[in-house]
Amino acid sequence: MKKRYYFLLGFVAIFLIGEIVLRIFFSDALQVIQFRPPMYALDSVTHYRYVPGDYPISRHDTIHVNREGFIGREIGPACDSVFRIAIVGASETSGTVDFNVYTSFPPELESVFRKNHWNVEVINCGLDGSRSYDSYRMVENRVTRLHPDLILLNYNLPLQTINGVREVYRNCVLVYLKDDTLCRKLAMERVDTYYDKMKYIKILYALNHSYVMRVPLKLLLKYYRDWLPRKNPSNRNITIQSWIYLLTERNVLWQRPYEQVFGPDESIRMIKELQNRLQTQGISFFLFAENCPDEDITTARNNKLPLIRLNQEYEADDYLHADGHKNKKGNRKLAKKLYEVLVRHRIVPEEYKKE
Repeated sequence: MKKRYYFLLGFVAIFLIGEIVLRIFFSDALQVIQFRPPMYALDSVTHYRYVPGDYPISRHDTIHVNREGFIGREIGPACDSVFRIAIVGASETSGTVDFNVYTSFPPELESVFRKNHWNVEVINCGLDGSRSYDSYRMVENRVTRLHPDLILLNYNLPLQTINGVREVYRNCVLVYLKDDTLCRKLAMERVDTYYDKMKYIKILYALNHSYVMRVPLKLLLKYYRDWLPRKNPSNRNITIQSWIYLLTERNVLWQRPYEQVFGPDESIRMIKELQNRLQTQGISFFLFAENCPDEDITTARNNKLPLIRLNQEYEADDYLHADGHKNKKGNRKLAKKLYEVLVRHRIVPEEYKKE
């Protein structure tokens, strides 16, 4: 009888200790199950875009999409006394949302400039999931109207884009081959299944006030989000593989669409022509790349492409464990390195440094 009593007492003590530890150190992560906000809509330039608005991702953090459709504060008129930098790229620029975390390097870059007494404004013109040709098109269709003094475009040649259809369905971006109605149907069914299952998990989560008991429900959420099994439709002789990242990438991918790749020579010609058109508008233009292969550097130099190469070393704790993107610490390192290059090579004129 005493053994049972001690066992029960020990179990209760371990449960209470676990509850206290989780509430102290993991309160934000276990507070709620947060579905990704409906911040996407179809777009003729980049396939899809962000919808202006405020989107809570935790109790303490909110993503703001401005009227221009970019993540960040509202963008006012350009000012002669402030040097405006627009950075264009995919998720490494826009930032990524994972559970209750959002971080990106453009705000960190602006912070470094301001701390060192520069009148510099940095605009985050990134769009997660976009390809290099989408970013290229965004420059003249969306970014130039913001009247930046400098545009930085993430270097990724040859230019490419997904040769498929993207469709926003229940806040997921469906990606499937053009005219493939079966893939579209199966993708929608998978999203519906996900939401049906998560509806019940979310109810259980809300009713359960114990953080210890919320942990397995959170793991179940992760299972359905990250590890959905492969599916072989009986009437298709292919393996259709899908990932649903409703809290991170939001992509439901049914049979990877072919990527439309422009040839190296054509890509270089397009980049050069873009640079010339921007120069006529008084806008400086540079490509930037991290840890770029030597052959790509050689290609850029041989073709006189304006390339900023950033050889910043990172550690394991500079990345988000969930999806491999940089966390706040990693983005600060990147921002500091880019700041040093922009200032050392006088890409940002010294006249914008405060006295």
